[in-house]
Amino acid sequence: GSLNAAHPYKDDAPDFSDPSTGVDVTLYWGTIDGGTDVSLWEHEVNFGNYYAEAPTNGFYGYGFPRDVNGLPGPNDSYMNDIETLIALPHAGSSVVTGEPNNPAANGFFFNGDGDFKNAGIGIAQNDNYMSLFIADFNAPESGNYKFKMDQKDDRTTIWLDLDQNGVFSSSGAAGNEKMGGNNNWTSGDKALVGGETYKIALAHAEWGGGSKFRAWYQTPSVGMTVITPLKPSQNGHFTVK
Repeated sequence: GSLNAAHPYKDDAPDFSDPSTGVDVTLYWGTIDGGTDVSLWEHEVNFGNYYAEAPTNGFYGYGFPRDVNGLPGPNDSYMNDIETLIALPHAGSSVVTGEPNNPAANGFFFNGDGDFKNAGIGIAQNDNYMSLFIADFNAPESGNYKFKMDQKDDRTTIWLDLDQNGVFSSSGAAGNEKMGGNNNWTSGDKALVGGETYKIALAHAEWGGGSKFRAWYQTPSVGMTVITPLKPSQNGHFTVK
């Protein structure tokens, strides 16, 4: 398919010059130990090439529209325990880099039901749905970070896996991992270590009427800015594999 006109690589030609990281796997066996001399082994089976996963900027997005595949309606309980939302069977999923019209410019500022319906996450109705966006947050430097949601309609939250155990918890080893919500909010300082990876989840719930949210973060050296994975200044901060 074609890239959005605002995508930073819209006019760039594909470049396959960089080598891929991987291995060519072959299994050798026999009645004698041939060591590293493959000619001494009696049998061999080649399993082909296996490549390392390369991270890409963005989030995995998931949609939860009420009554689709028996999904429940929106509820604050899912914002207060994000693992219960993660456990629901989603109606659709996609790698999302921001709102669908101009993600490079607007990032995670979803404004209107159309943005959620066009995000490719299985939402096709105007009311009664929830959305979830999960990524690795790769802290670019050590120090205090903040997170924020505003423009809420109807509910918003962000969770950050502070103790890096892969589970979002309100009583984790490094403290409450719910950064805030479920209305407009700004978190307190969160001390993170540069070079470390912390799983992050953005979530939104919509009952009726308008539907929107805007997600922000602040690093130790850069003030509060909208989460926009396609911005060069945010390259590598929010990634999926």
